[in-house]
Amino acid sequence: MRVGTFIRNAAVHGEVKVYDIGEVMHLRQSLNKVGTNINQVAMVANSTNSIYRKDIDELKEQFAYFDRVLKKYMDGFKPKEIL
Repeated sequence: MRVGTFIRNAAVHGEVKVYDIGEVMHLRQSLNKVGTNINQVAMVANSTNSIYRKDIDELKEQFAYFDRVLKKYMDGFKPKEIL
């Protein structure tokens, strides 16, 4: 399908959906913190050639928590329709 045909079709028959992602910004920030922790553990592991099991377990717990929260949020995620 050519671009012009797609645009005309979308303008006539399409719909616009708006998702409010402001609610998950705090979750995104927290996930960034987990990523930072992973990088710090990786740097220590690479520099010392060892890593503590406790550090890995803490990261797994943090990841599992955020995974559950994100899945719960996404299950109820509904777009707002604009007419």
